[in-house]
Amino acid sequence: MSQLEIYAPYDGLLVYEKNFRGDKPSVGQTVFPGSTIAKIPNLEKMQAKVYVLDKDAIGLKEGQQVELHLEALPEHVLMAL
Repeated sequence: MSQLEIYAPYDGLLVYEKNFRGDKPSVGQTVFPGSTIAKIPNLEKMQAKVYVLDKDAIGLKEGQQVELHLEALPEHVLMAL
């Protein structure tokens, strides 16, 4: 383990990948060859899927501008079409 180095193609946040049971990797866990342990998402190509409840969608039309407020960055407001 002391000789292990990981090189990333870009800066970012390391996100652990969940297995089929929904568990993230843990210390001492067996990992099989080819298994994905974690990913570094490319933040320049990030997309969001947003769902709106039917009762909250009254008056929404295609092409309207929206504001996105993320819990991780409450001081930032993201504008999108």
